[in-house]
Amino acid sequence: MFHELWVGMPVTATKFHILWGNVQRYLVRDLMQTLKPEIIHTQSQLYVSQLKRLRLEPRLLPLFSNIPRFRSFSKHDNKVTLIHFGAIHPYAYVDEFIKEVVQYTIKHNADLSLVLVGRCGPHLNEWINKCAESGIDLEVLGEQTTEIISEVLSKASVGISTSAIPMVDKSGTVAAMLEHGLPVLCIGHLWQPRGIALPKLPLGVFKFSEGCLEVCFANTAPKIESRSVTTVSKMFFEDLRMA
Repeated sequence: MFHELWVGMPVTATKFHILWGNVQRYLVRDLMQTLKPEIIHTQSQLYVSQLKRLRLEPRLLPLFSNIPRFRSFSKHDNKVTLIHFGAIHPYAYVDEFIKEVVQYTIKHNADLSLVLVGRCGPHLNEWINKCAESGIDLEVLGEQTTEIISEVLSKASVGISTSAIPMVDKSGTVAAMLEHGLPVLCIGHLWQPRGIALPKLPLGVFKFSEGCLEVCFANTAPKIESRSVTTVSKMFFEDLRMA
C-alpha cells in the first residue's frame, strides 16, 4: 500500500524537490523489484498514474471514512449549512470562496452558515476574520466526539475541503463527508503534476469555480461513492481473492 510516494510532483516544484523525488522514486522501483508483491494498492488516482510510469500495475483502494455514519438525522429545510471538517490547508481559495458564499446568500436570501469542526489548525483565525468581515454566520465547534461529528455531517448541506485538488482522494475527512451523503466542494489549490494529466475527481466532489455552489445545490441527489470501512474491506478482500 502506497499512501505516500515522492516529492517534486508539481510543475512548480523546486529543483531540490525534483532531485529528492527522483531518489525516492528509484527507491520505490528497487523495493518493488526486490519484494515482487502480487498486489500493489494506492489510495490516489494520481499515484496510480505515477506508479504505472514505473511499469507497475497498482490497484486503486479508496481511503475509507474516518467517521462512521451512526444514523440519519433530519436536515433543516430552510437552513443551508456548509461544513469544513479537519485541518484547514494553506493556499486554498479562501477569498474567492467567501465571495461566492456571500453572492449565493444575497441571490437566494438564504439562511446560510459555515461550520468548522475538528482540529482546524493555524489557519483558523484567517477564516474567522474573513467570515466576520463578510457577515457570514460562522460556528467553530472544535474537537468533538465521533458521534457528534457524524450528526453534524448528517445535518449539513455541502462539505468543504481545502485539500489540494490532485490529492483530494487521499483525505479521510473528504471520505467522511461523502460517506454521510454530502457533495464536497474542493477549494484547495490546483497544481499540475509533471508529465501526466490531472486525475478525475471522485464522484460527488466538485472543483471550485464561479457558480460552484449553484452546481452543488443543483445536484440534490449526487452520485457519491461509498467510503465505509465495510465497502473498502470488501474491495480489498476481492483483490486478494483474485490475486
